[in-house]
Amino acid sequence: MLVVLAVWRPQQVLAFHLPTFLPLLLLAPFIGIVCILTEYLVGIMILFFRTGKIVTSVAVHSSYAAISQIAIMDILSILALVIGEELIGRQLLYYLLAAEFAMAPSAVIVLCTVAYALNHLSFGIASVISKLASGMLYVMLFYLSGCSIGVVILAHATQNLTLLASSRRTRS
Repeated sequence: MLVVLAVWRPQQVLAFHLPTFLPLLLLAPFIGIVCILTEYLVGIMILFFRTGKIVTSVAVHSSYAAISQIAIMDILSILALVIGEELIGRQLLYYLLAAEFAMAPSAVIVLCTVAYALNHLSFGIASVISKLASGMLYVMLFYLSGCSIGVVILAHATQNLTLLASSRRTRS
C-alpha cells in the first residue's frame, strides 16, 4: 500500500526541506550514535530478563560483519536502504497518518515507531524491541525538525555506517 501511495503522491515521498531548527543538522549524527547506544542498552536489558545475568559484551549483527573490508558498494547499499526506508517508512507513513487519516501527532508518532520496529522483524524479536527505542528517537527527530526527512536520513545513515565501520574494524 505504501508503494502505491509513493507513486500516487510523490510530492510527499520526495519532499526535502531544511529543518525548522537548523542546528538539528549538526546534532543528527550524534543522535544516530545515541540510537546505537540505546539499542545496545535495550539489548542488555532483554538478555538480563532472559538470563538473569548482566551481559555487557556486544556484537554487531552478522549482516554487517560478513566481510572483513568495507567496499564502496557496502556504503552505497546502506545509503540507498536508509534513504528508501526513511522516505517510505517514515515520511510517507507519517504524512499518510497525519494528513490523510487526520490522526493526532501522538498517535502518528507511536504508529510510525511501531512500523519502524516491525520493519526489522527479520533480525528477530529482540531487534524489534530494541528498534522501538531508536524508532521513537527518529520519529521525534522528524517531528521536531518540522518534518525534515533529511535530518533523519543523516542520523540513520550515521548509525548504520558506524555499525558497518565498527563491525569491519573488529574483524581485521
